[in-house]
Amino acid sequence: MRIGQVFAVGKEVVIRITRVRGPCRTISVYGSGIIKAIYNAEVKSGNIHTPKWGRSGFYAEVLKVGTVYPGDSMALQSAA
Repeated sequence: MRIGQVFAVGKEVVIRITRVRGPCRTISVYGSGIIKAIYNAEVKSGNIHTPKWGRSGFYAEVLKVGTVYPGDSMALQSAA
């Protein structure tokens, strides 16, 4: 996934990826190294080539509302 890409989710919903999500500290229950394993300064700066890109998730804006059901597909509509 890249910032600015637009995806159709299920039959109704359309979203746009807006930014990389930083990991919350709650996941530290999995060990002290988990945050370093999924997120670093390269990710924060937008380096899409780091192996850690996207491991912490993304934020997205909803362009078209609707219902998403378990098992619905997600398809790229337009690239950034």
